[in-house]
Amino acid sequence: MRIPLSFVIAANAGLAVLCGVSSVNANQDNIITSRPLSLTNLWRFKTNHGILEKSFSRRAGRDQFRQLQSSEECTQDPFLWSIYQTSNSNSEEHVGFAVGTMHVPWDVVLTEEAWATIEAAIQGSCAVYAELNLEDPELEADLLACVSQSEASAARLADIPDQALQQQISNTLVEIAQDIAPDSTDIQGVIFNTFQSLSGFNLIQIIQIYNTPEYWPLFRQTLLTGEVVPAMDASILAEARPAGGLEDVALQCELLDSFNPSKDDLVNNYTDVWGPYLEAGLNESLSELIQAYRCGDVATFSDPKLFEGTSEESQTLLLDDRNIEMTEQMVDILETSTTKTVFAVGLAHWTLGDNSLENLLGANGYRLERVKSGTLKDLEALPNTACPGAEEVTVEEGGEEEEDVLPEPVAVSSVSRRTCSWCAEASALVFLLVLFY
Repeated sequence: MRIPLSFVIAANAGLAVLCGVSSVNANQDNIITSRPLSLTNLWRFKTNHGILEKSFSRRAGRDQFRQLQSSEECTQDPFLWSIYQTSNSNSEEHVGFAVGTMHVPWDVVLTEEAWATIEAAIQGSCAVYAELNLEDPELEADLLACVSQSEASAARLADIPDQALQQQISNTLVEIAQDIAPDSTDIQGVIFNTFQSLSGFNLIQIIQIYNTPEYWPLFRQTLLTGEVVPAMDASILAEARPAGGLEDVALQCELLDSFNPSKDDLVNNYTDVWGPYLEAGLNESLSELIQAYRCGDVATFSDPKLFEGTSEESQTLLLDDRNIEMTEQMVDILETSTTKTVFAVGLAHWTLGDNSLENLLGANGYRLERVKSGTLKDLEALPNTACPGAEEVTVEEGGEEEEDVLPEPVAVSSVSRRTCSWCAEASALVFLLVLFY
């Protein structure tokens, strides 16, 4: 009996990004799983500089989150900005677009019109840069190696020292398995056994998705069918002419390790860190975040209260340092590009803090202007011939010349549901922090 499973929880990692498929064979001991991502505004970012802690639980944090929400009208505009260069002349030049992503499938958090607006920006540009270039197959080995190494030493459900909490989590996982396969106790058993092989961090992500009615039906269908539903970031890259990534795999691997405590780390830091994290995770829901993103409410995602209770060092590691490095690359790209470029990274990078990407680009002579839903209908989709490099000629070993053709942008319908040999796992690994980082 072969059962397709995907333990992908579209994230961050950063990211994300995301979707995934795993295969579980009831007759085999080896279980292949894809990496779940953090899709919630609950995180523990453990580093050599200390521990960043922030939580919004369904039980205790709902009112706190609602205090962050602004009174802005629900416009349903996408988190899309036009980028204008202001430093070289008296007149401004439209040089590209910025997309603030949420690492879940786009149709969970956007209307059709909002997505079509982002799509128009993509097809009217010659290059797209993300946190990582998920369309590059050379990333596969590095990404999967990160997961294998991190998972190998991570604490499991059985390692949780609080037996009562361990039982609570176990009961919830049984409930999830029953929801996935209500008519087969055999399949339920396979699913639950697979859950037990995952790290505690991964289990909490699965529970958080289960607690989110806006997302669970789609995710559940993926578990049942193995049909890949890419996160927004992956969909953007898949239907564009991707040019590269703004971060390297090594950084993402380092961040991934910080989310997977070893058994010793779990036990030694259980009372202050991991115990509260696991307990809060049982009641986590992404519903409020999804609603705020779908409304296009930028005030919610730029509110400094999102960082209350975190250390300055942690904020620096999580956003500031990464933003400074990404801005340097963006400026280099914009200064040398002769056509429009799209930068698609987690929303918080654009909106949070003094060192947001918007502020840092502003200091380098660029400004962002929000794009309203449906306003790019007249933007012309660029053919490959309008993009540099589309007609370059390459010479192969046989001496014959072949035209090096860039891929044409493809319609959203062809990429919103797709199967890929490794992109599902890779995309699920990339956005390793939280929903919009």
